[in-house]
Amino acid sequence: MKSSIAAALIVMAGAARAAQDLPEVSDAAIAECQGNGASFVSVSACLPAAHVAIEMMQHIVTPESLGDAGAALIERCEGRNEGATAVWACTSDAMAEVDRLLAMVGDAERIKDPIFAEIARRPVLVNVAQMIEAELRAPFGGQVQGAAPFVPLD
Repeated sequence: MKSSIAAALIVMAGAARAAQDLPEVSDAAIAECQGNGASFVSVSACLPAAHVAIEMMQHIVTPESLGDAGAALIERCEGRNEGATAVWACTSDAMAEVDRLLAMVGDAERIKDPIFAEIARRPVLVNVAQMIEAELRAPFGGQVQGAAPFVPLD
């Protein structure tokens, strides 16, 4: 009996330490997850992906990242998707398509889309964004998996 209690206390202590290692999420992520009166269990499950999505969208609109092109891309995705996780999934998917399309056309100027042209001129920044996203996901372990359902740009 004593060994069972000791084992339970060790597990609880480990869980408490793991919870302390999680980043504090923004009010925007909490609001995203509490929509429609979601229970605290649903909010807890939602927060990792919402946190990563919101942080990434804030990152790519900075001048050091994609700036206005990032903001315009997010705006296009917002027109087709609801919620931060779906908008980020759409945005991330579109960013990944830039390399593929550029490989097929060779010169970004051949595609008459200013967002594409601007992002294509900054391929290193897209790779940096992918590394930042991986770092944001890391503290949550497997809690942030794959992309949210989204409507891609067409």
